Parts: sequence; C-alpha cells; structure tokens
Amino acid sequence: MRALVTGAGGFCGKALCRFLENQGLEVFALSSLRDGPRVFHVSAIEDEGGIREALSKIRPEFVFHLAGVSSYPEDPWQVYRVNIGFAFHLLRAMEAAGLRDAPLLLAGSCAEYGDVDRAELPVTENHACRPLTDYGISKLAQTRLALSASRRGHRVVAARSSNALGPGIPGSLFLGSIARQVADIAKGKRQAILEVGNLDTARDFIHVDDAVRCYWKLVNQPTAFGEIVNISSGTAVPIRRLLDTLVALSGQTVSVVSRTDRMKSHDTPSFSACNRKLRALVDEAPEFQIEKTLREVLEYELTK
Repeated sequence: MRALVTGAGGFCGKALCRFLENQGLEVFALSSLRDGPRVFHVSAIEDEGGIREALSKIRPEFVFHLAGVSSYPEDPWQVYRVNIGFAFHLLRAMEAAGLRDAPLLLAGSCAEYGDVDRAELPVTENHACRPLTDYGISKLAQTRLALSASRRGHRVVAARSSNALGPGIPGSLFLGSIARQVADIAKGKRQAILEVGNLDTARDFIHVDDAVRCYWKLVNQPTAFGEIVNISSGTAVPIRRLLDTLVALSGQTVSVVSRTDRMKSHDTPSFSACNRKLRALVDEAPEFQIEKTLREVLEYELTK
C-alpha cells in the first residue's frame, strides 16, 4: 500500500512517516520546499496541476495532509494562504486524479475552538468555535473545506489534535524551547537561567506517537469519514508542572525568568478536549504520561 504525506518534514510528519513505514506502507511526500527520495516536488501550494500529476503517479491508497504554518509575523496572510490554500488545491487535485475514494485525513488543531469556559471543558467536537488567532481561524476554514468535500463524496476526516509532545519537538514551541534550554544548562552551554513566557496556563497534551497512531486508525475507520474528531487526552496539565518536571529530570538547579517578549497577546487560561468520540470510533484515546514523555524529550536534547 502507498500513502502520501504533506508536511512530512515537520515534527508530526516525521513521526507519521516512521509509523506508516513500520506498518509496511510505501510512503511518499509532497512538498514545495524540499527534495529527496520519494518526495514529489511542486512549484507552490497553488500548483494544482503539479499536485494532480504527483497524485496520478503515486496513486496513494491513503492521503495525510499535515502541512501548515502556525505563524508568519512578517506576513500573516501566509498563514491563511498555506493552511487554507494547500488543502483547497489538494482536494481539487484528488478529484481531478480520480482519487476521491482515497481516505484523506486533514490535520486540524485545538486552536480552532478559541476560548472555552472552564465549565465546558473538556470541549466536545460540536462546541461552537471562536478562534482567536490567524492559525486557529485558518485551521477552522480548513475543517470547513473537509466537511464540504465529504458532502461531495470524499472519504475525509478532520482530526483536531491537541498539543503533541515527543523527542524532536521544535524549539519554536514552548516545551521545545524549555527542553533545549534545560539541556544546554546541563551541558554547560548556558547559565542556569530559564527564560519563559506565561506559566499560569494549562493545556491538553498528547504524545506525538499516540497522535499519528490515531491518524492511521481514523483513516481505516469508515464511520469516521465526514466527521470532526478530537485527538486529545481530555485533561488540562499545568504548564508550570511540565517545567518543574523537566527541571527535576535534569537534576539541575535553575532560576526562572519570565519575559514579556515570550508572552502571547492572549493566552487561554485552561484548555482540554473531550476524546469520547475518538474512543467510540477507534476504541483508543491517548493517555498523556508526563514523566515518561518529558524524559524522552530531554534525553533527545541531551544527545544532540
């Protein structure tokens, strides 16, 4: 069997490719940014003809659309261009290539929900979405595209994933930044001072390996097609607890300095997403193991 993955060079994309290969699939990537073995290069995300040609050559049995950007400070429009445009052109190219029946997973985000009252946590998939950021707004639009495509006959599932953690998490993300700082302190590469943003929040976390395993199960479950599905632990974990655990695992004594330039203009105090629907569909839901996951993250950074 063959699978096509967009965003294969990203954190979740790499984990998904490894997982699919371990399942015995032949994995191909579609990218406008990089070349390599089994990578089909397109000139741009708007290159619908190039996408269609790649699809026609690969003839994948499964398609996973993970490509996207979370921010683009120099030109915020690029967040919309990539997160909406790529999905739009991919769907049209699949139709033109005669691949409407190929199961397709579009990776969304918990950012689509925006602020949710604590009394309504963990949030369910039918909760009204009020995204607050360009990323959340664009991902919600992508989800709407998925539902529209489903009505046209595509076998598509919109997966709203919570915050994925694991070895190799990017330094641009909060936990990735903290892990790299802690590792550099342990290596003697920086002073024992952690620079952080807002620690008074709580988030729903999952291991990246759990996320991609759920992706695979969802595209193999026909009752998931046409659905929005949370991939989440259902529990809000305090950010401060994650930081304290990482520091304790490192054995270092550090000072913590909160910097305004690391603060977000708006930071939802607490968030968690209900995984009841996921359990009903695939008989599995991630259980976030804090110490085990953070140990893996730290050990990865220490060996770099």
